[in-house]
Amino acid sequence: MGVKLNRKGYNHAKKLIEEGKVNKTSDWSFSTEDENKLLGDDNWDEYSKWFLAVDDSEDKETKAHYKFPYGKNGKVYRRGLIAAKQRASQHGYTEIENAADRLLKMIDGDDERSSQTEKREVPSTGALVRRNFKVEVRGIVDEENKIVELSFSSETPVDRWWGKEILLHDRDAVDLTPLMSAGSVLRNHDADQPVAVPLEVWIDEKEKKGRARIQFKNTELSQKTWEEVKEGLIRGVSVGYVVDEWLYLDEKETWKRFEGPAYVAKRWKVLEISLTPIPADPSVGVGRNTETNEKEVDMPEEAVKDQIEKRDGVQTPQGEEKSITPEEIAAQERKRAAEILTLCKMHGLEERAQDWIEKGLSVEQVKDEILKELSQRRTAVGASIQVVKEEREKFREAAVDAILMRAGRKIEKPAEGSRELMSYRLEDLAKEALKRSGERVTGSRTQIIRRAMSTSDFKIVLMDAVNKTLLQDYRDIPTTYQKFTRKASASDFKTLHRIRVGSLPSLKLVKEGVEYRNVTLGEEGESYAIGKYGARFGITLETIINDDLDVFSRIPAQLARSAKRTVEETVYALILQNPKMSDGKPVFDSSHNNLGTAGPIGLDTLKEARTKFRTQKDVDGHYINVMPEFLLVPPTLFTEAQMWMKDTTLPGGTNEQRNPFANFAQVIESPYLLQAGDVEGSETAWYLFASPNSIDTIEVAFLDGKDTPEITTNESFDNDVLEFKVRLFFGAAFIDYRGAFKNPGA
Repeated sequence: MGVKLNRKGYNHAKKLIEEGKVNKTSDWSFSTEDENKLLGDDNWDEYSKWFLAVDDSEDKETKAHYKFPYGKNGKVYRRGLIAAKQRASQHGYTEIENAADRLLKMIDGDDERSSQTEKREVPSTGALVRRNFKVEVRGIVDEENKIVELSFSSETPVDRWWGKEILLHDRDAVDLTPLMSAGSVLRNHDADQPVAVPLEVWIDEKEKKGRARIQFKNTELSQKTWEEVKEGLIRGVSVGYVVDEWLYLDEKETWKRFEGPAYVAKRWKVLEISLTPIPADPSVGVGRNTETNEKEVDMPEEAVKDQIEKRDGVQTPQGEEKSITPEEIAAQERKRAAEILTLCKMHGLEERAQDWIEKGLSVEQVKDEILKELSQRRTAVGASIQVVKEEREKFREAAVDAILMRAGRKIEKPAEGSRELMSYRLEDLAKEALKRSGERVTGSRTQIIRRAMSTSDFKIVLMDAVNKTLLQDYRDIPTTYQKFTRKASASDFKTLHRIRVGSLPSLKLVKEGVEYRNVTLGEEGESYAIGKYGARFGITLETIINDDLDVFSRIPAQLARSAKRTVEETVYALILQNPKMSDGKPVFDSSHNNLGTAGPIGLDTLKEARTKFRTQKDVDGHYINVMPEFLLVPPTLFTEAQMWMKDTTLPGGTNEQRNPFANFAQVIESPYLLQAGDVEGSETAWYLFASPNSIDTIEVAFLDGKDTPEITTNESFDNDVLEFKVRLFFGAAFIDYRGAFKNPGA
């Protein structure tokens, strides 16, 4: 599922909280009646405001498109947000979980600034950030003294990971002092390679740009850079800056000349200007942005120019088609070779020139390759590090997303260049991978594919595509066992021993002069071991030639469901099996005080269940003081369970009779209580479980704590099959009977 945060719903919730329209005490439920009331006469715009998430795989004018309701009746429900946060956490939707958490903090008054600043999505202050622009050379002011005027920043918005960023270019918004104090302009962010000095730096308030007049010095490197700037070989400038104050604009909110949603840097200071041989993106004079954060320097960053283009250069960055004659092609080829040779000589890489020319790399791609070489030599400036992503890694990421999008998968943030590769069949990607590895693309189709599988990144692309699909689907598939079980980690396949220790007795009065009495704790325990569960499938030579994309969509999705279902079924089968504990008696047994008198969910049976739960004692005979948290029922009992757990009036009684078991427990409905694997269940039996935070009842252990499938492949393609094995290592067992109760039903 393509589940993501619903900004409209989130902003609506914020607005209601700011207006004080919050229900802090009532229990939370969201029924079909509530849905229909919100929807009214197909008012989807109003309906959408009451949900924290949307599922892009579903039609926008269906209820299935909207997830995680948080309020109704014109108010935000605090318990509705708690429920949304818990469910989002269970499904692994971190963005939605964080949004619910921020809203709860607004309600509880823990964060007075939550209404204006979104935690964890807000850009930090005090961290070094870089943005890249074209060097706009306004003119060589003094060629004899090598003085140039250029621009290094503007108010053009740029997309960051946390939203749209705008740098305010009012005179009092920008502090240029640090740049003038530094006294140098760098090359490739290398503090050991100063090439010029800033003579004057100012903000052009008319054009809203940062401008500088710089003078190149007489060193060899500075002279080389000066010549490259004059010839237009250096067209990129990166400005490093720190933001001291942000202003967040909501959607359609305006301030000065800006409109939200956006983050405006109200106060920021310029720390450095660096010239780079990488040209910027031609759009509006702004290059592709890279981000470097001194607080998180180990995170990989986007390269300064990371668009993957088809080698023949048929498409411009704006998608405009070029029509050129054979003579122009020949002239361009001669120019390309000459420019590559010149660039390589400038940077002492003459030995690489012929190889790059023969591979058909464009001048832009060669500059990327040169930058990689230079980046390995440069020294970090202070604590800041700019990591340039390998070209082959960028190709792999783009190819993976292209395959998945062609297979009908929704990718929230496709890798740069992936849309260009969507026109490639699997066989075409194999050829492209060979070209990028410097391998020949000759021979029959089968020979080319076999060579690509053994000598290029093609096999890695296929593996990553399968892995990404399977793990994404595995995370998105809902299960219920996590709510009432405890997760554990096993380091190997040896038997796990779980000891239940009794509790300390009440403290005894110690009279004067009398020694303290020793106490002992009783013990009892259970043992179990984890096992290996798995399946396998393969990508064949025929699959690649036939361009069969099911292997990247339906098959991994089915395996993900199978893996998730295996764990879920195992836990419910354990409940249905009613295994014997270490005392030789079944989990649910009258001697364990957790087996009720057979009967439907009702006043008397629930009273009995609660009493048995509340009178459970540990091994030393002390009350454990645990309450039931979850009511487990098969689909056949769901309606009755909901009535008894949700209705405030007594089911079957009058309106004056209150239901003492309203909100007594959370209902969990599962078809696996009818049958789990080969174990038959019951249409009438129902169960109560305590929270795993209160008592360990069922434990589910995973090898090394990893609860996602492990995917491995064979090393070779000898049999024309790339074989995948999907394995999951886990085990489950009852650790204590005191946190569970069963009624066989009637």
